[in-house]
Amino acid sequence: IPALPTLHYLMWQYGFRLERVGRSDRKLTSYLLYALLWPLILLRTLRFTRPLKRFDTPSQREAGADLRRLLTSPHVLLDENLVLLFRKVHEVGDLYHPGHPGAA
Repeated sequence: IPALPTLHYLMWQYGFRLERVGRSDRKLTSYLLYALLWPLILLRTLRFTRPLKRFDTPSQREAGADLRRLLTSPHVLLDENLVLLFRKVHEVGDLYHPGHPGAA
């Protein structure tokens, strides 16, 4: 199973967009860790999902914002299992080409 950012990249690359995140059981310790670590998670996620200036395009910003929403979602951070529902909205390669400045 790929890491969540890798899965997100692959889905965007092949024209899929995240439609919904499923819910599963949560443990009490998850809530406690969430409360303690939320500021660090948010700061790290903001830094990780911002495109570099030389690759900054509208499609890169859109993909980064979507990944940021996913990575800071309570479902991702608190649930024991993760169920993601993707929907095909673009043809292959229409958006999100990291490493290619100006590509849309």
